[in-house]
Formats: sequence, structure tokens, C-alpha cells
Amino acid sequence: WSRSSNRGKPFFLAFTTRCDPVSRWSQGASLCNMAELAMSRSMRIKGRSHIRGEFSIPGDKSISHRVAMIASIADGASRITGFSTSVDCLNTLDCIERLGTRIERAPNELIIHGKRSLQFSPKRLPVRLQAGNSGSTIRMLSGLLAGQRFESEIDGDASLRRRPMTRIIEPLLLMGARIEASNGS
Repeated sequence: WSRSSNRGKPFFLAFTTRCDPVSRWSQGASLCNMAELAMSRSMRIKGRSHIRGEFSIPGDKSISHRVAMIASIADGASRITGFSTSVDCLNTLDCIERLGTRIERAPNELIIHGKRSLQFSPKRLPVRLQAGNSGSTIRMLSGLLAGQRFESEIDGDASLRRRPMTRIIEPLLLMGARIEASNGS
């Protein structure tokens, strides 16, 4: 829930899940002193009502992966706020750090220092990267790794190893990448 004020009177916005005897479960939102609203794509407010306040929305995993990777190959420092704290996104950060990208971490902010070219400069070769259970990390990072001039290995947990990677590997092979998959896919 979030708390803010409206002309000195506090209001609360709460997202709830309640048991509904007809549909069994439904989600809703309520504003204090107002009836519960069913969650929908739109809401109409009649009259002179208004709401003021701030809402902090968690970082989006999909966007966070992409921002981190793009920042790692950008020219200069990228300041990122609202980065997802999911394990998958943290795996992406670990991978780009192992590739030689410097990352500064501060509360609610990352600064990723990109290289001036698309070439990474890892401290140890061959580079061994761990994607955990992140399909986004292994798929997108494979494209960046395919153009590097050093040997790298990217692995994941047992669940990720079972996922098909042929749709990622084949196009990269056609572009000249040298790839060996441990299970052929």
C-alpha cells in the first residue's frame, strides 16, 4: 500500500485479493472511505475528484535486462533508476561485470560504465557466465557474446538447460559465430 496526503487528509490505496462466492477469487483496489473498485483497464471518476501522491512501481524485468546490456556496450556511463531486483536481472548484472563492465551500485540506482566499442574486456579467459534460470539473460547475451574475440561459456540451472536454444543458436551460426551446445540444442 502507499500513503500520501490530499489537502492534509491522508488517503490509502490498497490492492486486495478477496474471496468472491460467485467467481471464487477477484482482485480489487480500494481508496479509504470509498467502495472497493473492481480491477479493470479503465476507471471513470465523476465529479471534481482528484488524487495526489507518488507511486513507486517495481522495475520491469524485461526492460531491466535490456537496459543493462545496452548500457554495457554504450559509450560512457549510464545512470539507471528503477532497475528490477529480481534474481534474473541480478544474474544479468553479474554476467556483464564478468565481461569487464564496471557497475556502481547505490540505493535505488545503478551506474553502468559502458565501453567505447562492442568489445568487452574480461579479466579472466575463458569467461564463464552463469545465467541461473534467466532465459532472457542467456538469449540476449548470446547475441553479444557471438561478436566477441574471446572464448566464453554461458550456463544456467537445470531448468534453463532443458529449454531449447536452437532458435538462438542457428541465426548466430548463420552470422558466423562459433557455438557449441552441450546437448546439441
